[in-house]
Amino acid sequence: MERKKIGRRDFLRLSAGAAAGAVLAGCKPQVVKETVEVVQTVEVEKKVEVEKLVTPTPARDVYNLPNAATGIPYEIKPSINNGEPIEFDYWEWALDRSDYEIEWVHEYMNIYPNVTINLVTQGWDDHFTKMMVSAPAGEGPAFFHMHTNMLTEFCDGSLMDPMPDYVASQIHLDGHWTGFREGAFDCPGGSGQRYFIPMGAQMPLLFINRRLWEEAGLTDDDVPKSWEELRSVAKALTKYDDAGRIQQAGFQIGPMDIWMLNGLYQQGRYAFTKDRKRAQLDNEEAYNTVKFIQDLYQVDKVIDVDFPGMTEAFSSELTAIGFTESWFASVVRRNNPDLDWFPALMPTYTGSLEPAIGRLHFAVEAIVNAYAPVEVKKVAWDFWHFLYS
Repeated sequence: MERKKIGRRDFLRLSAGAAAGAVLAGCKPQVVKETVEVVQTVEVEKKVEVEKLVTPTPARDVYNLPNAATGIPYEIKPSINNGEPIEFDYWEWALDRSDYEIEWVHEYMNIYPNVTINLVTQGWDDHFTKMMVSAPAGEGPAFFHMHTNMLTEFCDGSLMDPMPDYVASQIHLDGHWTGFREGAFDCPGGSGQRYFIPMGAQMPLLFINRRLWEEAGLTDDDVPKSWEELRSVAKALTKYDDAGRIQQAGFQIGPMDIWMLNGLYQQGRYAFTKDRKRAQLDNEEAYNTVKFIQDLYQVDKVIDVDFPGMTEAFSSELTAIGFTESWFASVVRRNNPDLDWFPALMPTYTGSLEPAIGRLHFAVEAIVNAYAPVEVKKVAWDFWHFLYS
């Protein structure tokens, strides 16, 4: 029976003669008659299939894979926590993410009405400061977001509960994630335990104010591909007052370390040695990157050290082009929803896409608090598994 199904699907992609020949060659005599009947019904089904082919099915339909993220499909249970009421907090620092996270929470609670999950949002600094203090005291949330910039602190504080085998296949993670296979998501020192799977990624981008761009006579063809091209358009976009003070910055870098890291990668240099014990900053690639930043201030004078920070300046249209990672899009939409802007890839050192544009930063990870009560952790891990399904 299985062979007949394959034959039908293949027939729709081949000519009638080729399909019939393949079926006749591969089936027993008593099956041939049934196959001929399939050929007769194709004329009726063919119109439907032609309509479907207007939008071809992707070669890899990730939405229909059985839990591509963890390798273990999530199954809805008859009950959770034996049907007894249970409640825990879910901490988040990003207001924009909380808009869809609250939908996840309600979806889960609709499946398990005895579970109450309280989504609590707070600022970046408060989020991590409170976690460090409250979790060991048994007062923190059972579920929270960790940022990989804080991985060492969370590892040293033993704040993260190890990932149970029933929610994720470690073999699957090694086979599908380079970060797991090479140990990039492990705690320093390599304990062998794993605590999270990346939930989001971000990349380095230019954020360009469309109004200021067009006022300067620039078009899509002028979007810079190299650092030198970026310097040129930045100078064209910079405006000064009569005293020579910058009124409109042509280009402004947000976090300097983000430009520095990506500048190294673009020139084929890693930020650290392979053993992760030494930074690689005493080299030509690092010099080139620092020199570019220095020239923006001292040679091109497209930005000034006394200028407002990039987040404020870009949202207020004081900066024509800002640089940071893609998370900034949500900040701009929140701070100035009417601002007309467009993104562009971070220019590279030479203008070539090789060896790299920059890092794809896996930054946001859902974590279960290691200090939460056992019965709460069990439900929190089930919720975690549900989210990654």
